[in-house]
Amino acid sequence: MAVVTRHLDVRGAGVVVPLRDPVFVAEDWSMVDRLTGGRAGIAFSPGWVRKDFALGDVPYDERGARMLAAVEAFRRLWRGESIERETTAGGAAVLELASRPVQPEAPVWISVVDDRELFAEAGRIGAGVLVHVLGQPLGELRDLVNAYRDAWRPTGVPARPHVTAVVHAYVAAEGEDVVEIVRPAFASSLRTYASMWLGSLVPTGADDADLADRDFEFLAERAFARALESSALLGPAAVVTERLAALREAGVDEVGCLVDFGLEHALVVEGIRRLAALR
Repeated sequence: MAVVTRHLDVRGAGVVVPLRDPVFVAEDWSMVDRLTGGRAGIAFSPGWVRKDFALGDVPYDERGARMLAAVEAFRRLWRGESIERETTAGGAAVLELASRPVQPEAPVWISVVDDRELFAEAGRIGAGVLVHVLGQPLGELRDLVNAYRDAWRPTGVPARPHVTAVVHAYVAAEGEDVVEIVRPAFASSLRTYASMWLGSLVPTGADDADLADRDFEFLAERAFARALESSALLGPAAVVTERLAALREAGVDEVGCLVDFGLEHALVVEGIRRLAALR
């Protein structure tokens, strides 16, 4: 992707940086920036799936603070500054990037769903927000975006508040039944999401095995209906155009279209072509 494209930005959509060393993340994405000629960007996440935190020694309740510290370290390294670390061999080491990026400042987003404080924190550190729109009413999204913009402090890139919404997308051809086409894939992706969601809420080891198939089917149907009626870009071109206007009205600056949620490859390609025609 980095070397065969010329115009597309290449972004990481949610690096759970409390579980990754920001020095390695900065080194990796500096190289991506060089390979793309300055088109790299990255979204950071505090993480929310409890099982993931078996992979490191970061206390789950400290993940938000650890993310903010990591973002600051990442930005310093990207700018060409150095950071100092204690070594296990004794003494300290001064660390800096071996490969300098093209962009003087890294475009940074914070990945979020509906956490009002995290929206505001993204504003306070001058980052963009990458909001995952999963069927929540657009009025609620507008309130969260307003909290973000009210808290904004210009400290990096983007240079002004920037809201990117990640939304399920399939632009149907005339006469296609979008519900029949999209529902099975959408429901399957929601089952995966629900399993992770349970893992974030239940610290006792319970998982999706504790829910019957009919429970998942009910949750999937409700979520699909909400997405279809409120925020998702699912339907013919006229419906998707109206939905894009509603997202703009809610304060969204950019839409990231989630097209790979389980549809057949040919449908995805045709949907992307019809989506591109709406620009």
